[in-house]
Amino acid sequence: MAQETKSALTVFRDMVERQTSQFMQVMPEATVNRFKRTLMTMYQERKEVRDCEPMSILHVAMRAAQDGLMLDGVEAAVVPFRDRDAGKVTATYLPMIQGIRKKVRNSGLVLDWNVTPVFEGDECTISLGTNEYVHHTPSMTGGRKRPLLGVYSIARFRGGGQSIRWMNRDEIEDIRSKSKAKSGPWQDPIFYPEMAVKTCARAHAKQLPQSSDMQAFWARDDEDNGPDFMAQGSVPAAPSKRIASVADALDEFGAGNAPKLSAPVDSAPHTADDTAPGPDGGATGEQESARGPNATDGKSTNDKQFDSVKRAYVRGQQDRRAGKPDEVPTEYATNDRNREQIAWAAGYDGKSMPEWRT
Repeated sequence: MAQETKSALTVFRDMVERQTSQFMQVMPEATVNRFKRTLMTMYQERKEVRDCEPMSILHVAMRAAQDGLMLDGVEAAVVPFRDRDAGKVTATYLPMIQGIRKKVRNSGLVLDWNVTPVFEGDECTISLGTNEYVHHTPSMTGGRKRPLLGVYSIARFRGGGQSIRWMNRDEIEDIRSKSKAKSGPWQDPIFYPEMAVKTCARAHAKQLPQSSDMQAFWARDDEDNGPDFMAQGSVPAAPSKRIASVADALDEFGAGNAPKLSAPVDSAPHTADDTAPGPDGGATGEQESARGPNATDGKSTNDKQFDSVKRAYVRGQQDRRAGKPDEVPTEYATNDRNREQIAWAAGYDGKSMPEWRT
């Protein structure tokens, strides 16, 4: 038996080595070496993984490499699924909430982000609205197989303020019912809470500023599980190759300075141009024509940036009144328009307009 295990380990190690060039297309070489060591350690220590079809494990490894997550059971995990009809065990990919948090927290905008399940037997009080808070006292007994009541997500921003999202069990089941993944982690009582946590994280993430790297992450998740009913619009396809690393991509996400809350925009003086943005959140064609192609209006770069942020804030207010979905408009969903993303979300949520220190 030991000889069989050693032989299987040798064969799998050779398969991983042949896959190295593919890993290097999506992550730095130094990270690839650590990634392969983690993969081999996991394979050697978990018999249930060794029972899986080797090619399905490599498929999971490639998905984890694209996401920049280690298959260590903390950032991401391999979940075996036994297909009794086909008589084989297939490896399935499960990004863990710690891995998703790592990708989001590496940005310069989110100070901290926690997503927590609430089980039967816990004491939990949640209040949303103008004075949001969560008071959760976990039960001192019971494991992860207890009935799940719901999941809450709290994101805190560097400039102050926070955002809370709550989903009850029924909402989570609504999304699960639309998933393409009818087998795998959702059917495992141990991994079910992790899938519920990821579902709530995804619902909350679409209300937070996102990098192109995170958009690609959710796109790959759609390929595995199918888009949930909250996903609207198209998501960019995953890049064929990272420029440098996940951290470098997320650095773009944090290109702006941290926001701080100030007085509502209504307290500031308005002009017709400020309060009547064009359909794309910028000036209308008539306004631009009147100014001329080279006109500066005597405004500095900071003044112009403030105007664009203010227009995004007003547009968020208008979109909320019009009953539009709470998703950042596509023209703001780029790495160089993080401030407009935050301003639009503040206007949509009825909060004070953010202001940036210069």
